[in-house]
Amino acid sequence: MESALATCRHPCALPHQLRLLETAAPEDLLRIAETIFERTPRVAIPALIDLLGSEDFGSRNSAGLLLEKLTGAKVPPLYAYEDQDKVQEGVRLWQTWWRENESRYRDGR
Repeated sequence: MESALATCRHPCALPHQLRLLETAAPEDLLRIAETIFERTPRVAIPALIDLLGSEDFGSRNSAGLLLEKLTGAKVPPLYAYEDQDKVQEGVRLWQTWWRENESRYRDGR
């Protein structure tokens, strides 16, 4: 992973960081997501919610744990299931949470 770019705070790095979220090893997601979240939570949260639907359990689990850590939200951890119906139900719960809470998050908080 290109670690300097993963933690760069310059706005030009954001598109690359979002691509890294999709391809990074689960253990690297935290650093990338926190960097994006610090600057643009309105971008980081939906990107992590999208990752909850990943077929890769490690990525899905990391995204769920990060969402919980970064937002403090108490949404059932359905991302931890192997059953894709449960996983998609969890994605929908997080999407609903986001629609209800997005206004609490401002970029560059």
